[in-house]
Amino acid sequence: MMSDQELPEAKLPADFVNEVRDALVHLYDHAYLARHPLVQRLRAHLGDAGMVAHNLRRLLLEHVEALRPPASIPSQDTAWRPYYVLYRRYVLGQDLAEVERELNLGRRQLQREQRRALFAVALSLWERCGEREAPEAGHEASQELLREISHAATERQHCDIWEQLCSALETVEALARVHGIVVQTDRPQERLLVQVDPTLFRQLLVGALSFVLRWPGVRELRVKAQRSFGKVACILQAELGDSPIEGTQPELTETLLYLAQTQGAEIALRETSGRRSLYLSLPLVLQERTILVVEDNRDLVALYTRYLAGHGYRLLGESDATKALEAVAEIMPDAVLLDVMMRDVDGWSILKKIKEDPHLTHIPVAVCSVLDERELALSLGAAAYLRKPVRPAQLLECLRQLLPA
Repeated sequence: MMSDQELPEAKLPADFVNEVRDALVHLYDHAYLARHPLVQRLRAHLGDAGMVAHNLRRLLLEHVEALRPPASIPSQDTAWRPYYVLYRRYVLGQDLAEVERELNLGRRQLQREQRRALFAVALSLWERCGEREAPEAGHEASQELLREISHAATERQHCDIWEQLCSALETVEALARVHGIVVQTDRPQERLLVQVDPTLFRQLLVGALSFVLRWPGVRELRVKAQRSFGKVACILQAELGDSPIEGTQPELTETLLYLAQTQGAEIALRETSGRRSLYLSLPLVLQERTILVVEDNRDLVALYTRYLAGHGYRLLGESDATKALEAVAEIMPDAVLLDVMMRDVDGWSILKKIKEDPHLTHIPVAVCSVLDERELALSLGAAAYLRKPVRPAQLLECLRQLLPA
C-alpha cells in the first residue's frame, strides 16, 4: 500500500473515488451494480451487457486483492491494514465497529486506512482501464486537492441540513463580524434530510459561507433551507449596498465546485437588483423511519442505534416491558424490534397483544431473541425473526424487507 506521499500524480474525475466506494458498498447487489455509473465508465472492460454486474464485481474484487501484501510480510505487519480494512468492510460486509475490534484500531485510524485504501483501489482501477479523457475544464480539481478531499471522506449519512448549516454558521461567525455583516436565518418548518458525507458537506457549507461573506458590498446575509420539487435548496442570500461595484461578479472556486460534486449537489450563483445569492441544491431523502426497540438491555439499544446510524432510521428504546404496548400505541412506529426474555412481561405476550389490537396490528414486528423460536414467533404474527447476537447486515436487511422504500 502506498503512503500519502507516494501516490502518483494521476488524473481522476472528481467523483470517481466516491463511485468506487459506492460500488463496493453494493458489491452483492446485482441489480444495483448493473446500472451503476461505473458501468458506463468501464464499459469496454465489462464484456457482454448481460454480464456487466458480474464482471464489475469481479473487477472490484480483483483490485481489492491487489492491495494484499506479499506472503513474505507477516500478517501482523501494518502493511496489511489497508487490505484487511477493505476486505472486512466490503467483501465480508462488517461494520466499522466490528473491524475496529478485530483489527484493534481506533475509529479515526480505521477511517484513515479505509480512505487511503479506497483511493489506492480507485487510482489503480482508473490507471488500468479508466477513461483517459480529461474532465471538463474548470471542474477538475488539482491532484493535491483531490488527495486532501479523498482522505477526509467518510461514509455518507442522512443528515439534517439545517443542523449542518447552523454548525457551519458558528464557524464563520467571527468572519461575519470582521466584515460587519449581519446574518439572519430562516429556519425551515420541517426537517429536511440529505444523504451526504458529514465531514465534506460541512466543509462545503463553511466554504460557501466564507465565499459569500467576502463579496464586496455585502451588508446582510440571509440563510435559509427549503424543499423544492423533491430537492432541498440551501440559499445564501446576500443583500448588497445601494451601488454594487461594477464588474465584480464572483466566480465559484475550484474547491467549492469539487466539494459540491462529491456530495451530488448543484451549486450556482444568481443575481438580481441589489441581491446576489448562492444556491446549493441536493436530493431530498425520505423522512427517517421510526423503529421502537422493546429491550430491557440498554446496551443493546445503543448498539442497534450505532448499527443503523446514517441509514435513515430513528431508534427509540423502551426498557420497561410493562409499558411496551402503551409505547407502541403512543409512538405508532414504522416497525418494532421486540425482545422475548424480559422481566415482568415476556415478549410473546406483547407480540400477541399488538397483533390483536386492530389499531396496531399493521405495524411489523421483528422478534430478536437468543431462543430458537422462529416458528413460534411467525405463528403469533411476527414479520421477521432475528437470532441474537444480531449482526449489522442482518438488522439492515431485515428492516429493508419490513419497510421497503
